Amino acid sequence: MAEWFRTWFDTDYYHLLYADRDENEARQFIDALLSFLAPEPGSTFIDIACGKGRHALQLSQNGFQTTGVDLSDNSIQQASQFSNDLLSFFVHDIRTPYSCGPFDYALNLFTSFGYFETMPEHYVALENIYNVLKPGGIFVFDYFNSEAINCGIATNKSIEINGIKFDTSKSISGDHIVKSINVIDGEKSMDFEERVMALSFVEIQKMLEAIGFEMISFHGNYQLEEYHSEQPRVIIIAKKN
Repeated sequence: MAEWFRTWFDTDYYHLLYADRDENEARQFIDALLSFLAPEPGSTFIDIACGKGRHALQLSQNGFQTTGVDLSDNSIQQASQFSNDLLSFFVHDIRTPYSCGPFDYALNLFTSFGYFETMPEHYVALENIYNVLKPGGIFVFDYFNSEAINCGIATNKSIEINGIKFDTSKSISGDHIVKSINVIDGEKSMDFEERVMALSFVEIQKMLEAIGFEMISFHGNYQLEEYHSEQPRVIIIAKKN
């Protein structure tokens, strides 16, 4: 069976369902991140699992050479419309070593991790990120806070967009949070899902440290306020030794 993210992310339905993702939020987050990181002029960035490139675009508009990579051909095609001298995109599976770099900064944002079935695959992905950084390079890892959402995980929603109906529900299956998506498009009814590991703050920190990253700071939202267990995000800034 094809991995769920290969099936779902390359459909037009995925992009339609999430078409309203907030560009202003992306801009504000990148502004806060750049203010905190204070990168030197000429610093290079790689946005790993970049989707349609909204964060990578903001980095390039701040004058930084930026590369965006994603497994989805569809997403990279849409992101590539923004390509310029400072911004490039290509298709890449994060479980394989990078042919580009090394970079001063690597970003993995908006829960673009935790998709694989086995832990070794996730460790390989983190090791590849470690290796694509220069010595002393910085990694920014952004994940949902599983401790904050578990209590209210059972949710069902229905929405209609451009005449296409989406019925979604969330549940817990083992160590994964699963979002089931039924798409009704005319006479067609299709089922998709999103499966993301419910990694805790402690688990994420231990994984990064096991690869060799040194922890710098922990944040709980896109304003980069200090992390606590009720915050919506786990944002870890770490350094390659």
